[in-house]
Amino acid sequence: MRTLVVTLAAFVPLSIWADSVVLKDGKIYEGRFTGFSGNQVTLELERHARRTFSVAEIESIRFEKPAATGERARSAVATPIDQRYTSGAQNALGEPAGEEQTAPDGRGRFRLYKNGAIYYTPQTGAHAVKGPIGDMWLSLGAERSELRYPVSDEVSTPDGRRIMYFEHGAIIWNHEDGAVVEVNAH
Repeated sequence: MRTLVVTLAAFVPLSIWADSVVLKDGKIYEGRFTGFSGNQVTLELERHARRTFSVAEIESIRFEKPAATGERARSAVATPIDQRYTSGAQNALGEPAGEEQTAPDGRGRFRLYKNGAIYYTPQTGAHAVKGPIGDMWLSLGAERSELRYPVSDEVSTPDGRRIMYFEHGAIIWNHEDGAVVEVNAH
């Protein structure tokens, strides 16, 4: 996997901000993140010019932190992690414990909260990770583990188990056994 680091501070004044989308073919588009749907990400490239990317063509997305007085701070578009948090995860996760960050593997993003975290990639969406299942996933290496990123939130089954699905498996928790990891053969 290619590692790409874009430093905008050397090229633009601090009051200007940019997000970037890196495509699997290596092309980089910079602009302002304006939204996403289940399979598309939209970036405003220049004034009034927008480009929509299919999730399948995206390698990574970078959200640059604007200066507090910058244009984006006044008209902020919520990131997928912010949107997931405000759509119901805030009750279980508690208050933010830090800023949104790029994951160590460079593919996704995450933000820590008092009681867990939300992880996001364009391919998997944003999902809350918490409790014994979250603890197990973190102990395995989180996104660098065999399971990779979460593809669902934790759900309850009729028999009282809790389950969370990941790109390459699942973690299942019950009162008798605790958290058990199932990895898909690939």
